Amino acid sequence: MSRSTPSRPRRGFTLVELIAVIVVLAILAAVAVPRYFDYSRRARVSAVANDFRVISRAGWSYFRDTGTWAPDGWHAFPAVMLQYMGTNQALTRPETPVGPSTIYDWNGPPLVSPTGTLNAGPFFSVAFLMPGNPNATRSATADELALLLDVDRIVDDGNANTGRMRGTAYFFNLP
Repeated sequence: MSRSTPSRPRRGFTLVELIAVIVVLAILAAVAVPRYFDYSRRARVSAVANDFRVISRAGWSYFRDTGTWAPDGWHAFPAVMLQYMGTNQALTRPETPVGPSTIYDWNGPPLVSPTGTLNAGPFFSVAFLMPGNPNATRSATADELALLLDVDRIVDDGNANTGRMRGTAYFFNLP
């Protein structure tokens, strides 16, 4: 009679198996994380482009109904224009999808826009505010400018020096 050793049940993974699982998870993370941030950025660009369209349509609708452009809102939209924006609650939030301490700014006539064009009508912009001080402006970050250039590609001509959407703060001329 031969004596056989009873087999012991395996209780865990070997070191090689654990390393293989970790490598597979690292590869998946390396592929998924950049895609997530790309989706997040594209969503922000789409949200800003949609906001620009809504603001532009609201400005024109107000003009068609009243025969004049809405007055300057000083870092806000004039109350008379809000009804033309419909239920777009995104435009009433304190910050835009562009980034923290950014707001949409409605500038009514008579003005000369920062892009150098005489305004027969208004323009609006993204205002970059100093954190904690809503009356002081700051320069846009490189990421904010890149995001606005992507918006320019959607709603205008993709060039910050030409078209209706121009400048480092991206002023958008309505007429």
